[in-house]
This record gives sequence, structure tokens and C-alpha cells, in this order.
Amino acid sequence: MASYRYERDIDPADLAPRAEKQYTRKERWANWWDYNLKWVIILGILVAFFGYNFIGQYFFTVKPDYRVAVVAPHYLPEATQTALQDALAAYGEDLNGDGKVVVKLNVYTMDFGNEDSDAYLDMAGTTKLSTDIQGALSSIFILYDPAGFQQTTGTLRYLDGSLPQSDADSDWWNMVYRWTDCPVLAGLDLGDYTSDAVQSASGSSQELMSHYYIGIRGAWNKDSADLLEGGEDPLYIARRVVRFASEDIGLADSRALETAVAAYQACHFLGMPECTVHLTQAVVYMAMAPKSNALYVAYETAKKDAQEQIAEPVPLQIRNAETSLMKNIGYGKGYVYAHDTQEKLSAMTCLPDSLQGKRYYQPTEQGNEGRYKQRLEEIIRWKEEHRGK
Repeated sequence: MASYRYERDIDPADLAPRAEKQYTRKERWANWWDYNLKWVIILGILVAFFGYNFIGQYFFTVKPDYRVAVVAPHYLPEATQTALQDALAAYGEDLNGDGKVVVKLNVYTMDFGNEDSDAYLDMAGTTKLSTDIQGALSSIFILYDPAGFQQTTGTLRYLDGSLPQSDADSDWWNMVYRWTDCPVLAGLDLGDYTSDAVQSASGSSQELMSHYYIGIRGAWNKDSADLLEGGEDPLYIARRVVRFASEDIGLADSRALETAVAAYQACHFLGMPECTVHLTQAVVYMAMAPKSNALYVAYETAKKDAQEQIAEPVPLQIRNAETSLMKNIGYGKGYVYAHDTQEKLSAMTCLPDSLQGKRYYQPTEQGNEGRYKQRLEEIIRWKEEHRGK
């Protein structure tokens, strides 16, 4: 009966299907946002986190051109660190090509000879220093106790660049400069340091640094002086190979420079240990290439003349006549545009009077340089035949 009364009291209009409500785009978006707000917030936090740690760190973290390790039993004030980094950067080169020179100090606090030192502090410093040495991070070491450092790590090289034998740790004084013995370092304007959260003293940063020594990373193995495996920066070796390609090979094999620069770029992109094969390729190429130092001799000869000869004026014929007065006094008179000639050559004289007839580049017969020598002799003969015509 209840069911019958229920059905009988129903309004037939209520049984008719209702038309579905049409929401506007704004209403649909608001509805979706209400239901999914927490997921949007969570996703946004995750994106920001990963973006900072992966993208931000890669693109916005300053990559130093040089890393310098400071090893001392006491704290180096922040003001001194900052001043030293800025001062040393003025003497460096932009090695990573980011348009600026950055020096990064890696400060390790540890005491090699004091048994009463803070064991936890020494342990932390030892761990960080070991990571630095094994990873070849720092190439220069500023040391308070060079004897203890060399005896413990065996990392330094001699001042002449050679590597010590495994039993030469006691010869450390031939591996370092005293800070005060280097005029450039002793003359740096490092200002003063004041008390901070770690130390309460204040004073002159130069006075503080006067107790330190400077050493260069080196390495030795018992059976071989292997620079790379000993921790040498591969870019240092690659730069020497680039220099060698032009100084000792030059135009005898022009591809030597291309190979050397490519090896440097590979070392920059990959780092150790992957770049070892690229350095090997470059070094083997240099060893087997024909040799010529004609370019090096040419520059050194020209440099000597530049330093010893008087500063003569530029010949009038190769000066631009920017005004009518310049033209009237002979600027540009007799200038020949070589591209307009049939031979693409000009007999015009371009050197000052005191250097007339001087030849700096003296090509050899080695490798491809024989072709350059032949071409140079053809140019010289042509100029002699057409000079004065």
C-alpha cells in the first residue's frame, strides 16, 4: 500500500527528463580548479624543485675558471677569501668561455702536525681535501704547512715543472714559493678582515697571508710520471698541445692546430676520464706530423724589431684619405687594390723605410710548408718584376 500511495502522489512532471545544464567555459574551468587545486599545487612544487636542482643549477650556477685550495689549521676569514678570489681573477683567463674570469677558493681546515687539534674538524678537512685531490679540482694550493701537506698527500710538483720521485717529500721547499717572496701576491690589495660568526679577530689580510706558501699541483706514480692519472687538469695539457701545434708544426701541417683545438674542446665538454682518448689522439698526431718552427721564429724576429726599432709612421700609400686635406698631402696615393688586378697581387710597398726588404717568415721544406715556400717565392719574384711599373 505504501508503494501504491507513493506512486500515486508523484507529479508526472517530475518524471520528465530534465535538460542538462550548459556551463560556460569560465564555469567549467572554475569547477575543474575547485576539484584539482591541491594536485596543481603539488605538481607546481615538484616542478619548481626539479627545475631549481637540475635546470637552475646548470644554467645559473657560476662555473669557476680556476680552483685554488687553501689548506690551513685555522679559519680563513670570509673577507679575505672574497678579496683574494677577486684579486687573483684579474690575472686569469676566461677558460670556460662564459665571458668572465672566476676564481673559486676551496678552503680546507686541517692541522697536519698537531695531535691536540680538533679531530672532527681535521676529519672533515681531510675528507674534502681527498675529494679535491682525487677529482683534480684545484690546480693551485695555498698552504700554511707545506711540509705536512706534501708528506701527507704527495701532490706538489717542483717549481721548474718536473715531478718528484715517490721518496722526495722532504724536498718540499723546492716545490713552493713563500707568499712574501712573490711580488705579485705580496702586492695584492686584499684589504682588512673583521670579526664574523666564526672568528672574533680582525686585521690585515696581507699580514695573514704572509704566513702561507704557494704550490702547484703535480703528481707521481712509482713507475711513471703520468700527469693525467696523477690528477693534472686535462685542460692544462690540452692548452700545451694547442701551443705545440703552431709553435713546432705550424704550416707544415695546418690540420695539427685543428686537431689540438678539437681535443681541447673535447676535454672541456667531457672531462676526465673520458677525454683521455682525445688527448691521446692529439698527442699522437703532433708526434707524427712534420715539424717546422718557422712561424715561431717569424714572430720572435718581428717582436725584436718592434721592440728595438724606432716607431716609424705608416707609409702614406696605405693610409685612408678621410678628408680632402689628407688626400692633398698624399694619403692613399699609389694604393693598389689587389683584388682588382689580374694576378690578385700588388707590388705596392707596405713596410716603413727601415724594414724594406725584411723577410720574417722563412718557410721550410717540411710537409705542406714546401708549397707555401714555393708560393712565397713566386710572389716575391712577381713583385720584383713589377715594382716601379
